[in-house]
Amino acid sequence: MEKTRLLFGYTITRIIRNIRERWYPRPQLICENTGYHTVRLHGKEQIMKSGIYNVNVENREGITGPETQNHHQDEGKAQMCKGRRCLVLITVSLGLICVLLLVFIILQHFTITAERDLTKSYRNTVEEFNQTIKSLQHNYTDLMIEKDQLQNLFNLVIQKKLELETTVNKLTAEKDQLQRSVESLSQTKLELESRVTSLSNELSKKSSKRYFFSTSNELKSWSDSRQYCRDHGGDLVIINSEEKQCVIVGDAAADKESLLVSYITSCFQGEYMSDNYSASVTVDGNPVTLAIWDTTGQEDCDRLQTDVYLMCFSLVDPDSLENVWVKWYPEVRHHCPDTPIILVGTKHDLRDDKEIIEELKKNKKTPIIYHQGQAVAKEIAAVKYLECSASTQTCLKTVFDEAVRAALNHMN
Repeated sequence: MEKTRLLFGYTITRIIRNIRERWYPRPQLICENTGYHTVRLHGKEQIMKSGIYNVNVENREGITGPETQNHHQDEGKAQMCKGRRCLVLITVSLGLICVLLLVFIILQHFTITAERDLTKSYRNTVEEFNQTIKSLQHNYTDLMIEKDQLQNLFNLVIQKKLELETTVNKLTAEKDQLQRSVESLSQTKLELESRVTSLSNELSKKSSKRYFFSTSNELKSWSDSRQYCRDHGGDLVIINSEEKQCVIVGDAAADKESLLVSYITSCFQGEYMSDNYSASVTVDGNPVTLAIWDTTGQEDCDRLQTDVYLMCFSLVDPDSLENVWVKWYPEVRHHCPDTPIILVGTKHDLRDDKEIIEELKKNKKTPIIYHQGQAVAKEIAAVKYLECSASTQTCLKTVFDEAVRAALNHMN
């Protein structure tokens, strides 16, 4: 705006200057063109027509003589000419000024209108921007409220998840405990069934025959043994019992020695005494002399001709079960392809031991459960899968009774 005003003022000044130079020339030029001359009288320039005039020269006191009448007439005409020219100049100048003012006013109108429209546009933009900000602020507030609700819901879900995980862990532990209890009860059931069967057969034999069977690990003379039988209402006879061979194989972790000693002596001694034992047993009414061999210190069993194999592994050593399939089963089948096998899991009493379980967890292992052993027994075509403990003698007698049955059934 200020630049426009300065430009307008400069333009007006140039126009007036051009008009003055064009319409108001110097007096000397005007007089020469019209036949007049300029004469300085009394210190001023006067316009006079060419001719002869009587002029009184001014003296030093400033006294002049009279002027002629012709001089006054010429001077009046020159003044009238000068006034008309000034009037024309002023009129033209005013017209140009009016035109310029009109143009300036029009330009100012356009400028003000444009600025007003621009200001209105800016105002509308600002209002729209403010409305957008308010809308975004409301949306942000709603989103923050929804976020807080979702966060609270997420926290509730996490809490519920933790509670469910705790419940699942508890139920899993209870399930494992119940599974172990079921397996233990199953082993006890098998042992009891075996005892019932054995006792029933013995009773049936006694009812049909007047024989009294007695087995003892105590060595007595013939007369002492006969007197003992007579004291109990019977007599001493000799029955030729059949002898069966049983070989125990498996890793050292299976603790085969303790298993064998505990069965023979009916107590857990924890130390190795011999590599073979013999026991007289009666299974299903059949008296059998069971010769038990341990392969400790012998990597192969090619020199042992046996009637049944007890293939042992430790329930708290998963590697020993792996070796049953990788090492012992191929070895046995190589030398005795038709001999029956009973798969036996030892150390049944340690499967629930917390320290052993924690130690196995460090190596990312777990104790062997019943179904795992049973699955391996099916893979190697074992006639039975049993679990026992040498220290508590759980199912220990059942293991060897089943070995005798397997040997007898294989012979028949």
